[in-house]
Amino acid sequence: MRVAALVGAVWVFLLLFAGQAAAHPLGELSVNHASALRVSPDAVRVLFVADLAEVPSVPALATIDGRGRPAYGAEHCATYAAALELSLDGERVPLAVTGSTVFVLPGNEGLRTVRLECRLSTSDTLAVAGHRLDYADHAERDRVGWREVTAVGDRTRLTGSTVPRRSATDLLARYPDGDPERVDTASFGVEAGGGAAAEQVPAAPTAGDAGYAGLPAVLGVLLAAALGAGHALTPGHGKTLMALYLTGTRGSLRDAVVVGASVTATHTIGVFVLAALVSVSALTAPDAVYPWLGLGHGTLIALLGVALLIRARRRHGHGHGHGHGHGHAHGHGNRRFGGLVGFGIAGGLVPSPSALLVLLGAQATGRSAYGVVFVLAYGVGMAVCLSAVGWLLARGGDRLAGADGRLGWVGRNLPVLAPVVIVGSGVFLAVRSIPALSG
Repeated sequence: MRVAALVGAVWVFLLLFAGQAAAHPLGELSVNHASALRVSPDAVRVLFVADLAEVPSVPALATIDGRGRPAYGAEHCATYAAALELSLDGERVPLAVTGSTVFVLPGNEGLRTVRLECRLSTSDTLAVAGHRLDYADHAERDRVGWREVTAVGDRTRLTGSTVPRRSATDLLARYPDGDPERVDTASFGVEAGGGAAAEQVPAAPTAGDAGYAGLPAVLGVLLAAALGAGHALTPGHGKTLMALYLTGTRGSLRDAVVVGASVTATHTIGVFVLAALVSVSALTAPDAVYPWLGLGHGTLIALLGVALLIRARRRHGHGHGHGHGHGHAHGHGNRRFGGLVGFGIAGGLVPSPSALLVLLGAQATGRSAYGVVFVLAYGVGMAVCLSAVGWLLARGGDRLAGADGRLGWVGRNLPVLAPVVIVGSGVFLAVRSIPALSG
């Protein structure tokens, strides 16, 4: 018992350490915006900040390394300015770029991150006192990440403002815990008078950790396997659905291994494909792919659930008849194997952003082979955990079938009840991805 407790404690430690090592404050795919408005009697000035996490920084850095920071800043600030809508009494007022600064900062796993600060302004002859201003950030609205807007009066008073005066993140330098804020609009009236306001200066952003790329190889591989196992236990990988599938088909340990291995193979291939596309800048917005993968994930699960339900109803209608020949059994075995692999592929369609991050980080530090080994170890840990959980829960379903009362009824009818739950869950997962697609 002491040995088991020690192993469990070490395993928990590895999972916690692994989870912290690869974590960006809002995720490795996030693109975060902050807009600080400073309203003077004759002009509106906007300090717009875009903070790119590790993965979206990869294609940005390719442009910066090739064309230089000034060219990148001028071009992207102009793009952002066109997507920022400032209106005076309902009529749009253009924002011109007056300056830009590009920062390249150390991120997690040996990668770098990009922070762009754009200084924008209206003309110096815009009379705003006695009028109403509205502001909206329409840039990159389909990207995940933090969004905030602040507004302060400079020798003016802002009335009925819908946004605070000061940034909760020091303009994306430090992110608070909790869910990301999504404020991209502001509205307020402007009155003459009031004191002068100091220009808000962003705080120095915090750097990321060294991550796995700086760890000894053996320790890094062990942590990769632990992180893969922990990833398998997080919501979204269909462990319960996999257990229901195995229970509904009276699954064995072999079946659990087939599903777990299929999930892992699909998941690992997806990580390599995404990393390749990001590295060659063919995929500048990898987070936009995930909703489509989620839609496919849910749709395939629902279809497999329908097929399983049809098969269960047919078997129930035939009363588990006898006298089936060898050819029929052979065909049934092929269909079963195909169903197990199909369910595994559906479960592994959404690759882990953490594994993607580490693979890109290893490439960036010239340790591509290490990154490949890491992802493979990550997959092995996930496969072992998924197979074990699926088999244990399926065995629990067998024991449930032998119970008395309502529990026994549920256990005996799981071959029909399980596909119904699988279909409903697949539909839910697919529908949940639709709002992100319409972004």
